[in-house]
Amino acid sequence: MASSPFAIALGTYISSIKRDEDKETPFYKEVIKQLDGVSQSKSLAEQSRQSSEQLANFIEGLEQKQKRSSRTRRLSDRLRPLVAGINQYLTSCDVIVQAAPEAAVLIYGGARIVLMLAQGFSSCFDTMLSIMEDIGHSLKRYSLYSTAYPASNDIQYLLVETYKNIVNFWQEAAVFFNRKPPRIFVSSIFKPLDQKWQTCRQALQNDSRRVKELALATEADMRRQKEEEEAALKQSKSGTKLHKEIVNWIKGGEDENALDTRYDIEDQVEKRYKNTCEWFLQHPDSTNWLQSNKTAALWYTAGPGCGKTTLSSILSQHIQSLRDKQGNHYRTATFFCSFNDPARKKAITAFRSLALQLLGPKDRIPDKVKELYEDDLSHHRSNLTDLRVAIEVVGALIKSQPRIHIIVDGLDECQSRDKLLDAFGRLFRILSTQSHGIVKWFFASRGEYDIRSRLRSLKVTELEAPQESLKNDVRSVVTPQLHCSHCVEQFVKDSEGNFMWTSIMLPIVKGETTTCREELNEEIMKFPKSLAGCYARSLSQLLDQSESHQNLARKIFAIVVAAVQPLRLSEVRHAVAACKELVDFTPSWLPGVNVVEKLCGNLIVLDRCGKCNKDDPYLKVAHKSVQDFFMADPGELDLPDDRVRKFFVSSQEANEMLGRCSLSYLRYLRYNQPQDTVAMLEKSEHAFLSHAATFWYRYLDEVTPTQELYDNVVAFIQSGAFWNCVWVQARVAPHLFGRYIGGLSGGFNLEATGVKEEAIDVHYGSALPKLLESEHFGKTGASIVHSFLGFVMEWHAVLNSHPDSIDRCVMDVGAVETIYEATGWKHPRVACKSFAVEGPLLAVSIGNIRQDGDTVSVLALGHKTSDLSFSLKQSFLPSSAAEGFPLLPNTSDELLDTFCSAESMIVGRVSDGNNNYWLLNARRLSVQHFASDDFLEAPSNFKPLKPVEGRWKLLSNAVNDSHSLDNLTAAFHYAQEQRSSKDNTSFMESGYGSDSDNDSITEQTEADGDDGTEEQAAPGHCMLVVISGREPTFQFWKAADFELEAPCIFHPHSPLAIWSSAPHEISIMNTTSGEVETVPLPEPADAQFPTISAARKELRFSEAGDVVYYLLYTATQLEYSVQHTVSLSALEFNYPPQDGSCALERTHLATTVTYECGGTTQHPYLLAHWTKEWLYIALPSLSCNTKIVRLRLPQDGEEATSSSETDIQTVRDPVFFPYSTPYRNPRIKVFNHNGDKQTLVLALDAEFAPKIDAEDTSTGSQKPEQDILKPPALMTWKLDEGKDWRKWDTDVDEKDKQIMDHKNQYAMLRGTFVDAGKRFEVPVRSGLNWRKTAFLSCA
Repeated sequence: MASSPFAIALGTYISSIKRDEDKETPFYKEVIKQLDGVSQSKSLAEQSRQSSEQLANFIEGLEQKQKRSSRTRRLSDRLRPLVAGINQYLTSCDVIVQAAPEAAVLIYGGARIVLMLAQGFSSCFDTMLSIMEDIGHSLKRYSLYSTAYPASNDIQYLLVETYKNIVNFWQEAAVFFNRKPPRIFVSSIFKPLDQKWQTCRQALQNDSRRVKELALATEADMRRQKEEEEAALKQSKSGTKLHKEIVNWIKGGEDENALDTRYDIEDQVEKRYKNTCEWFLQHPDSTNWLQSNKTAALWYTAGPGCGKTTLSSILSQHIQSLRDKQGNHYRTATFFCSFNDPARKKAITAFRSLALQLLGPKDRIPDKVKELYEDDLSHHRSNLTDLRVAIEVVGALIKSQPRIHIIVDGLDECQSRDKLLDAFGRLFRILSTQSHGIVKWFFASRGEYDIRSRLRSLKVTELEAPQESLKNDVRSVVTPQLHCSHCVEQFVKDSEGNFMWTSIMLPIVKGETTTCREELNEEIMKFPKSLAGCYARSLSQLLDQSESHQNLARKIFAIVVAAVQPLRLSEVRHAVAACKELVDFTPSWLPGVNVVEKLCGNLIVLDRCGKCNKDDPYLKVAHKSVQDFFMADPGELDLPDDRVRKFFVSSQEANEMLGRCSLSYLRYLRYNQPQDTVAMLEKSEHAFLSHAATFWYRYLDEVTPTQELYDNVVAFIQSGAFWNCVWVQARVAPHLFGRYIGGLSGGFNLEATGVKEEAIDVHYGSALPKLLESEHFGKTGASIVHSFLGFVMEWHAVLNSHPDSIDRCVMDVGAVETIYEATGWKHPRVACKSFAVEGPLLAVSIGNIRQDGDTVSVLALGHKTSDLSFSLKQSFLPSSAAEGFPLLPNTSDELLDTFCSAESMIVGRVSDGNNNYWLLNARRLSVQHFASDDFLEAPSNFKPLKPVEGRWKLLSNAVNDSHSLDNLTAAFHYAQEQRSSKDNTSFMESGYGSDSDNDSITEQTEADGDDGTEEQAAPGHCMLVVISGREPTFQFWKAADFELEAPCIFHPHSPLAIWSSAPHEISIMNTTSGEVETVPLPEPADAQFPTISAARKELRFSEAGDVVYYLLYTATQLEYSVQHTVSLSALEFNYPPQDGSCALERTHLATTVTYECGGTTQHPYLLAHWTKEWLYIALPSLSCNTKIVRLRLPQDGEEATSSSETDIQTVRDPVFFPYSTPYRNPRIKVFNHNGDKQTLVLALDAEFAPKIDAEDTSTGSQKPEQDILKPPALMTWKLDEGKDWRKWDTDVDEKDKQIMDHKNQYAMLRGTFVDAGKRFEVPVRSGLNWRKTAFLSCA
């Protein structure tokens, strides 16, 4: 039996019906009577299925009867909602209320008896069916909510109430229909039942609404509970996640071996001789320091080689073994500065390591640390690189500890000692301002003056190493090995407590062939008493080696001491072999591993720890004093033997040795041929290649140049081996080709590429030695430097970010003349040809590019340097890279529209001796006709509210080339670069020609606002239309909220020009009358104009002029990238519209493609080329890895809704445009040749040097003598129609690969070769003045 309160309530209701119902009614006889036969062993679900089948059978029989009576309505369809609703409702009752099976009999049976009785009332039977449909829908609607929230008591209550309402209605309906049907049905007869139904329906609706409300409330409560549970779990997980994120931030990409000092401590403690350093733990100063219950600082000083690092390690381990009153071990944070480790000699590495040790895995992260982390992230800094921030992090972590011991060894070995001391001083001041736990500071270093003065100012107690204590430790070491007490005492006396001296001299003593104690003592008396003498004595042992081995040792010492970064054993072996200036690599010339190790002795150690391969260890000097010793002047040293002098080299000698062996290595014959760089760098036979390529110029910059060295460098750069060097540099040290932006503070920011801004002096990496600039040795070197800088400027984005594609970077004519460009190093399908200067003619732009069969002709515009006359020259696109690119005179009439200077456009006919053209100046928005000398400015009815500041820029141009020159029509879209104004008036005025200058500007009125503030108004736009025989027409409009390119096009047969200056509209200009009309433009359905940052709305007429193809490009600026969307629509052009129809109506579905890449938007937004079948598009970045896409144009006869996977295609291989492309009026074309062959052509005008006010104010024309940086050029890519195009793959093509890789740009540019903890250095040159240099050091 059901036992829930709601099941009992439902059972009580059913019992009351059985008791109260009139036994003579059909409802009692046909429904209630059946309750007595229900088996209590059945479940509600079983009884529900049985009752549902009975009702369904009855409905089916009733439906058959109605068919015989010629009734057409299908009962089963109309009553299906009722049966389904009751079934779902009872399922809820079974699960939630646990009702008895009688509930099913009553509700199903009630429906059946009502149908049975109502069939006699044909006039209202249909109404009853509608009522039952409503009941079914109501039950179905809220049963979904009830089953979703079975634990809700309120919903269970409503289930019971709904049951009562339905059964009560069945009862009342049965009473109504249990009467003799009237002969004539009057609507008023049904009115009582209708009132009953309205009451019941309202109750059902109320129940349904209440169920929904309760469900929402229950859901909200459940969601709250779930959110609380998830929040608790998330907090736990996020705490762990945040902890990991902050740890990674603190690490700053540093090598973990440099940050983790545990193994250093273990290694030092293991090397410790028994009972040494015990004196320190018992010294009064150290015991007072450690045992006092207040913050204290102790500085331990000792000479070089006296065991400071070992003592610091022992102290750290000792403190960790101690426990506080609660039984917890004391915490320590230890760091060892090391001149021999590129990372550990940086101040910020010390603070990173200390911070990581202070932040345990279970420690709560201080709010201050979170705040500093989030602030760095908000400024796109994923690594802790600012020392000031690192100091605050360590300070916050110290404050969170009740007691902490901080041990820092080797203050004197830090590369930037002043920064480190200043940092600790700042940290002391931070801690002195707020309360915190006990901090025990311990520093160790040599007792140098600057360190002493700084630490004394911080009230740090100095403990100078007692001489006797150090000697006792030495005595403990040597006593077991000399077995002569007198000799031991003499040795200890001579050692002066220096362990470095002891470690070098003890093996020598043990190796002497003495016959008695007196001889041994005599030999000890001869030992040098200083470290320098000790080192010299060690070197003197090499004098017993062969002359060749002595020379080899000298080279090893010089290379190891002077190397920019530590070298591996294999690198040293290859470098030594290269010193022989071999023609090519020969393995037999490599010195043996055992020989190298033997010659290193105890002055050069082989470091097999850390990330180095143990079989290929790093070679490092044993101690900082060893490096100082080798760099010292041997004449000032007390050497035991003058022959030892041969092992000393000056800094210049060492750098020359490394520079020459690097140059010799790079010039090996094998590197004169193209190589697989990745595979090559992984092979041991190229061990020294990365180092030589990365630093060769650095070493040569430190030597005195000679003619011989100059000639060798020039010969190298003019060989194929130089390009192998460039490939290696791009792979392992891409920062050498980085872009460096000068900041206000005098520093530089490194980036892969960026938009060119004339006001900013950008520097570029220039990894060439300075000796090339010396004209004393010749002029070739300077030309090389200039040409190579131009190459880097043009292709830096490929060099530093796409090293596999350097073969697609082509040089201009000037560079080829000075730098070797072998065919094997170039991609066979990529070519570039420039239009060089010929005599007095200066080529400035490319006019028309046409195809006649398989011949492609190129028209280049030039002007004479002596006057303003222009000349047109013709050339032919070479069929092979070996062919020349001659400029041939052309005397035929040519219609031309192209740039003739940096800011001037020419349109008209230009040929030898016959000029008739218009000259348009973008800066002043002025026009000059060179047939009549009429000078026209902006019209008088162009009335901005305030004077227009800044310049105008040309965004697009078009010429109606279907007409003759005598009927020239051309249009130019200009935009204002900046305009400051509060513009509350219309900016859609237009006019012809120009009036006086006085009318062009009006005063601002008071109606413009009274708040006294000035807003930055959006720039204006102008469509300038030039028509032969008339003054130009200026059409102005106000800019939208996004940047816009709106090129104009001309109708092929009618005097119409059209452009789209705003979303959803198109401007149609009658070029005969000058009238402009605006008509609606159907935009693509997915166009999102409110969110975009830039747009290009380009139109194209079909040959017949009855279809307009509409290219809509939009750019949306995302956080770190730009999303580019291109849509192609086909619109029927019906102008003027007939019978009230639209001028433009869509004929086919729009084709849309989306592409996301890095950077920002810049003009031009894309390049497009239209053919009869395809629209070819070059998507950003137009200054590097350009995305080439083509969209198929809808054709007549194709289904309007049809679409094919091949309608959008892209090229298989990457296409790279030069960096200057956006600034050289770029255009693309695709030419088809015989078969499936194609040529993609990129036309680039001359690039002009920035020049302040190059404008002639008297004429408005651009002075022709403005400097040209690069001549006009054509780049071509050979394509195969069948092989090089593939369908667009959304998964692969919608995002640039570098975005998908989520590369950290700085880490990427840093490269893989320069030590992660080391500052990398790079020579740079100004992009504005190639002779302006700087040498940057980057962290």
